Amino acid sequence: GSALWTSEQRLMRMIREDFGRRGSTLQREICDAPILVVDDLGAAARTDWERRIFEEILSERSDNRRPILMTSNYSLDDLRALYSGAYDERNQDPIRGDRIMSRLSQMIGDQQWAIHGRDRRARR
Repeated sequence: GSALWTSEQRLMRMIREDFGRRGSTLQREICDAPILVVDDLGAAARTDWERRIFEEILSERSDNRRPILMTSNYSLDDLRALYSGAYDERNQDPIRGDRIMSRLSQMIGDQQWAIHGRDRRARR
């Protein structure tokens, strides 16, 4: 197999577009990919549905010891707030945010690196 590389926004859009199609295997393919790379973690809209799907993917990959590489402009504390819905009064779920971050922390362990530099996109 090969790695699946996508942004969090694209990942959620693909799943949403595929959701409910008879015989759909996209979410299974995402969970089963030998390596999953998710760019721009925290950039998706973070609806309750998106958080639930993301939690399912993390749980499935963690349970089956499949690696996931992630990039983000957010700190782990910022991600906890985002996935808890802290900035959306109508869509708050601190327990789900804690569960997502618990899975992320378990999968990340001490394997995180801060990379600093200029934003390549800003130079265009």
